[in-house]
Amino acid sequence: MKLLELATALLSSFLPSLRLQIGQAPIQPEPTSVVPSIPLDLTHLFNNIAVGPRANFDHHYEHSWAPEFMPSGLIEIGGVEFFLPQTWNGDKDNVVADRQVLPIPPTVGFSREMQILYAGDWIDGESRALFQFHFEDGSTQLVEASIHNWWNLHWINSGAAISADPSARPYHYARNGAIDYNITQLYTWTASVNSASPLKAITLPGLDWNRLHIFALSLIRSETNWPYEQPLIAIRHTRFTTKWRMIENQRALAVETVIANVLPSTLSADLGYWVKSRYVAEYTSDLFRTIKFGEFQRLMPGDQLVVKVWVVPKNRNLRALDLLSSEHLAHGEIRVRDDTGSLLLRQTASLHSGDHVDLLLRDTPEWWDDARFGIFMHWGIYSVPGWAPPGVYSEWYWWHQHHVDYDHNSFWSYHRRTHGEDFLYDHFIPRLGGKFNASAIMGLVAGSGARYFVPTTMHHDGFAIFDTLNATKRSSVYLGPKRDFLDELFEAAKAEQPHIHRGTYFSMPEWYNPNKEPYTGSFPDKHWLRDEQLEKMRILLSNTKPKSWYVPLFPFLDLEQVLMVGKQWCDIGGPNLTRTFLEEWLPFADAKGLQITMNNRCGAYPQFDTPEYAKFSSIQTSKWESSESVDPYSYGYNRWTQPNDYRSPTYLIHTLIDIVSKNGNYLLNIGPDGDGVVPPPVAERLLAIGSWLQHSGECIYGTASGISSLSGEMLAHLRMSTYSTFCIISLDRPHGEIVMIDTPIPLLQNDTISLLGAGTLGENLHWANHNGKYTIKVPNAALDKAGPVGMGIPRSVRVIIRVLHVS
Repeated sequence: MKLLELATALLSSFLPSLRLQIGQAPIQPEPTSVVPSIPLDLTHLFNNIAVGPRANFDHHYEHSWAPEFMPSGLIEIGGVEFFLPQTWNGDKDNVVADRQVLPIPPTVGFSREMQILYAGDWIDGESRALFQFHFEDGSTQLVEASIHNWWNLHWINSGAAISADPSARPYHYARNGAIDYNITQLYTWTASVNSASPLKAITLPGLDWNRLHIFALSLIRSETNWPYEQPLIAIRHTRFTTKWRMIENQRALAVETVIANVLPSTLSADLGYWVKSRYVAEYTSDLFRTIKFGEFQRLMPGDQLVVKVWVVPKNRNLRALDLLSSEHLAHGEIRVRDDTGSLLLRQTASLHSGDHVDLLLRDTPEWWDDARFGIFMHWGIYSVPGWAPPGVYSEWYWWHQHHVDYDHNSFWSYHRRTHGEDFLYDHFIPRLGGKFNASAIMGLVAGSGARYFVPTTMHHDGFAIFDTLNATKRSSVYLGPKRDFLDELFEAAKAEQPHIHRGTYFSMPEWYNPNKEPYTGSFPDKHWLRDEQLEKMRILLSNTKPKSWYVPLFPFLDLEQVLMVGKQWCDIGGPNLTRTFLEEWLPFADAKGLQITMNNRCGAYPQFDTPEYAKFSSIQTSKWESSESVDPYSYGYNRWTQPNDYRSPTYLIHTLIDIVSKNGNYLLNIGPDGDGVVPPPVAERLLAIGSWLQHSGECIYGTASGISSLSGEMLAHLRMSTYSTFCIISLDRPHGEIVMIDTPIPLLQNDTISLLGAGTLGENLHWANHNGKYTIKVPNAALDKAGPVGMGIPRSVRVIIRVLHVS
């Protein structure tokens, strides 16, 4: 049987078990698998050999994958099946995307989702790639992917299928068959496909940036042969997470289940195919019971939701996380019921298939998922000279002084002209922080509406703003100011802004340590990784006055009080002892009830990606956090930047909305000057964002992306975490008092719409649906009351509409 015929047969055999008459006498279905996928045949496009000691995956460097670590044949990842070669025998085994067109067999019909198994062949950070879908009705859809690389010197990402033998030591082949002991990984990426017309073809990305290698591609169909005027719901995928919350004095874990209405969006005009009442999901197994149901009450054709079911061990003497690490985790079952208690759907889920779960790899905690907006702060020695030419990071001042020929080095020329040839970088240390006021900085962070704060505790120059004890004396506590600036910041945060989660940035490498010449504050005969890097990370965690409950780099966050969580934000990665650190730190955090997170730059166990100055045109399913500065060119303070050059409040709020609508977090950086003062134009912009969030924050905090964008770039659709409310954000003032939406949204009769920030003038707005095109009338008086929203933001920006579902 051919590949497509086999997949179609699997799909046909699956559908009868889902034919559930919603609202009628319950049908007791047989336990079902996830919605089957249709793996497509890519062999005619294969143009690269990736696997084997003589293969050439990455073109110029002649590196390749080790076949002993590669999965083969039919594999399942996250409920989706992929076909890989049965044997890796030196034949072409993947396609390097170069705008090839992949025709879709007509038998596939309407599709709702595409998944690829891929890897980029850079050794640098994430890149982007554009896929284009072509439909039978002549329409097209562009989707943008965030591409991870097979191995990376600085950034580590979590792969989907690392090895056929998880206990084997990972490596890959270098030139001439030599062994390279860097971990190599495959990844999955998911895109929602417009199901309004049958999918005809897919144009793969080009070679404009990274080389994208696609090993397998699968589609998820929408069902068009449904004989009932009822919604067709299915469970796409179920997984245990390490997310937890306290419920009834027990630490409950979240089981995430993806529930979809697998009918095509073309049926959205017929309300009979919608879920319009309250449904609940529960999970049960031999080991766990549901303590809080997952709920949803609106699901239109073509849409899907991630529903959290909260579970606790049946034996209260057992710890939930310990059960996750058990090799005998029992099979469980997800059940979906309506308000009457009638069983509508159930799925048997073997969540770990007997594999051992590495509990050092955690999910991002709920507080980080819900926060959505944080403030980054770069401040150190480099803030004193505070200079860089446009387009260059000023925090790299010391590096650039020493890495370009002096006669052509703008940094060296500026330094020599301004400070003199004999003035060393470390001579700036005594000038640091003369007007530093931790309370003022934390007041600005709070005023911005940010929910977490991540200051640099040590940048690449190796200078720390906390007490490094015996790890090194290269610190503001022992040199220059003789102050523990990090302690001052966190003490002010705890006392004055306890709702803000505190994180720490920590640079894993140091430019000149170790080096031939010791630098200021260093100790001789120290092992750099063990005695300095790891020890500094430990100090940040376990000092007598803990700085954060996380690692000293940018990726870690913790929970110190009821809503005080810690975050460790590392940078650059490279040689590290992160695993040793986590083996010590996570048991401590678990015992203290701290919920922590760590980024993908600590060298191991990443929880979220960290692109810089990046936005995407499509929703990304992985966790990601984009960082950029109010200064358009630099994270550190740069005296070259003029007041009007800083990002405008309009730009910053638009960017926040755009990133959150694509499932990301926004980490906005500020760079105080050498005295420790935030430049007034930066402070004004922070307060403008906070003013907007005061009335529209409920459309940012705790939201999830809608399944698709609305009407191009001018509208965004965000669901509230309860799924009983969603937001539509207009990035411009409506023309003629009318907001127009020509994309299906989950809006039905008796729902109410309000304009946020307009008081009673914005309540109970009139709306209408004309053949699937929605109009919402927003009176000018309400628009005027909702704006202007702070310095530099015209009253024409930002209309937030809140839709409350009333079933």
